[in-house]
Amino acid sequence: MRVLVTRPEPDAQRTAERLRAAGFEPIVLPVSRRVGDPAALEAAVSRPVCALALTSRNAARVLAEAPAAREAWHALPVFTVGEGTAAAAREAGFDDIVTSGGTGEALAATIARLGVARETAPLAYCAGRPRSVVLEGRLAAFRVPFIAIDCYAMESVRHSAQALEAMLFDGGAVEAAVFYSAESAKRFFALLRHADLSDRFAPLCIPCMSERVAAAVPERFRAAVCLAERPEEGHLLEILAAMRD
Repeated sequence: MRVLVTRPEPDAQRTAERLRAAGFEPIVLPVSRRVGDPAALEAAVSRPVCALALTSRNAARVLAEAPAAREAWHALPVFTVGEGTAAAAREAGFDDIVTSGGTGEALAATIARLGVARETAPLAYCAGRPRSVVLEGRLAAFRVPFIAIDCYAMESVRHSAQALEAMLFDGGAVEAAVFYSAESAKRFFALLRHADLSDRFAPLCIPCMSERVAAAVPERFRAAVCLAERPEEGHLLEILAAMRD
């Protein structure tokens, strides 16, 4: 089964390895790339903060590229969405990590319940652009003081119509397309539309990490959408395995 992966690198290759190990044929087509801004983190070091919040591996990777911030904040508790982000935070040198479920809502609830933030030392949310405002909205609703630091941006990766056609159709049809973020889904289907390939793209299954991700899939493809039981990669792979079997 040929499975399309649109994640940015290096996550795309990690997912591809898991797919190969499970007997699938991954088609790796990143539609975005991370552009880090470690200087934004280092500029924030002068302000007292009580803890960090990370919603993606990319934020942790930028922290690893910001030695002054890493040195200043290495002893702070780090709140993360999901085990993947927690693992990336450990790789960046952080040890005091609290992991919530795989959503911004769950992360905000965990932070509010533990009551770590205060006006004199707010939470520092290491964020990317573009992003969902769910975490910020829920933190505000819980009256958790925080600052948002834009430390990276996800920029579109361009693919010519010819290259896109070759990736998707040479060697057989793509039978599944997995989406981890709403932005990746939006960017991929925009590429497909601009290349005039929407009519030819007909995957049997489109596993999505969450309802928000699924909502970014165009209506014409919604019948193929399958939602993960929980926002974890393993559940996306289980959907693929069930479809194949």
